[in-house]
Amino acid sequence: MINLKTYQIFILFLLLSLTIILFLPMISASYARTDDFVMLPSKYKQIKNLSFNYILETFKNYHVGLYHPLVTLSYNIEIVFFGFTPAIFHFDNIILHLFNVLLVFFIFFKLSNSFWLSFIVTTLFAIHPTRAEVVCWISARKDLLYAFFYLLSVWFYIKTYSSAKRKTYIFLSAISFLFSCFSKPMAITLPFVLILIDLYKNNFTKQQIKLYSIYIFLSFIFILIALDSHYEIEYSNIHFDIFRQTISFINAHFNILFYLDKLLLPIKLYCMYPFFYDEFGSMPPFYILYSPAILYILIYLSYLSLRKTKVFFYGFLFFIITILPSSNIFPIGDFAVADRYTYIPYLGLFFIIAKIIIYLYKKNTKYLKISIILLLSLIFIIISFLSYNRVIDWQTNNYAAPKTMKYYDFSIIKK
Repeated sequence: MINLKTYQIFILFLLLSLTIILFLPMISASYARTDDFVMLPSKYKQIKNLSFNYILETFKNYHVGLYHPLVTLSYNIEIVFFGFTPAIFHFDNIILHLFNVLLVFFIFFKLSNSFWLSFIVTTLFAIHPTRAEVVCWISARKDLLYAFFYLLSVWFYIKTYSSAKRKTYIFLSAISFLFSCFSKPMAITLPFVLILIDLYKNNFTKQQIKLYSIYIFLSFIFILIALDSHYEIEYSNIHFDIFRQTISFINAHFNILFYLDKLLLPIKLYCMYPFFYDEFGSMPPFYILYSPAILYILIYLSYLSLRKTKVFFYGFLFFIITILPSSNIFPIGDFAVADRYTYIPYLGLFFIIAKIIIYLYKKNTKYLKISIILLLSLIFIIISFLSYNRVIDWQTNNYAAPKTMKYYDFSIIKK
C-alpha cells in the first residue's frame, strides 16, 4: 500500500497502542444515560432473525428521526451475536476509531509523502480530547462509521492519481461515499473536499468536473433525505421564519469559532452543550453579533496567505466546508454544537498545525530543533492526559454539561 521504514512502522504501532490505552477503560463501561437506549434497536425478536425484509425495512425507514441504516445494521449484527452487551459496542467503537486513524495516516502520507507530517496529523486525530465523545458514546457510532467510509472514499479517490486502475478506484470511492451517506448525512460534504484536494494537488481538470457530478448527485439525494427526516418527522413542530433563520445563521458563526476554541483549549468538554443563544424574540448578545466579522476576517487572512503557501487557506477551507452542516446554520436539532462534529473537520486544522511544526523544525538550528521536539512531546502528553480524563468521565457517566449552564459561560474556559 505504502512503503514505510521499519522504525516508522514501529512509531505508528506505538501510536495505535497509545490510542488503545487511552480508550480501554470504556470496555468496562455501561450504556450512557443519554440516547443509548433510544439509538439501539428495540425490536429484539425481529433483529434476532435479521431477515432480508427486516434489512430492507431498515433502509426504507428513519430511526428516531434520522436516516442511518448502516449504523442500525451494525447494532443489529452485534445484538444478534452478543446480545445487548455494552462492552461489545464500546469495543467495536474503538476498533472503528483505530481503522480511521490508519486511514488518516495513509491519506496524508499519500498526499504529502512526508512521514512526520502525516504522523503529527494522525496523532492529533487519534488522541485529541474531542475524540472521546465519538469513541466512548455508543450513540456516536454514526460518526465513526460515516468517517470510516468517508476516509475510505478519499483514499480510493487519491489512489487514482498514481494508478492505472482509475475506473476501479473511482467505483470503489463512489460506493464508499454512498455507504458514508447511509451512515450519516454529514458525509454530503465529500464532493467539495475532493474538489479541494484536486485544487491543492493541481489536479483540477475538465475531466475531473464530469467525475464530480456522481458525488454531487448522491449528495443532493441525501440532502433531501436529511431535510425530510429532520423537518417532517422529528421536528415537524418547527416553523421556518425569517427571524429565526437569521438568528441561526448568526449563531452558526459563533458555533464555528467555538470549535476553534476547543481545538486549542480542549478543556471543560461536555456532551450536548446548550444553545449559546436561543431567545429568538430578543437581540443576541454582542459575542454572538460580532462572531461573523471575526470568522470572515480569519477566512480573508487565510486567503491572503495564498501568496506564500496553500496550506492555511486549504486547511481552513476544509474545516469550514466539513463543519458547516453541523454548525446549526439551519434551526434543527436540540443542541448547537457537539465535540463529535469535529471528528473529520479538525483534520484541516491539524494539517495546518503539522505544516507549521515541520516548517519551524526545518528552518531552525540543532538546539531549536530539540526544543521543538520537546515541546511537541509535551503537547502530546498533555492532550493524552486530557483525553484519558475525558474517557474516565464517560466511563463514570459524568460527561454532561451542568444543568445550570443555559448559555455559553466564558468562565468555563477561565477556570
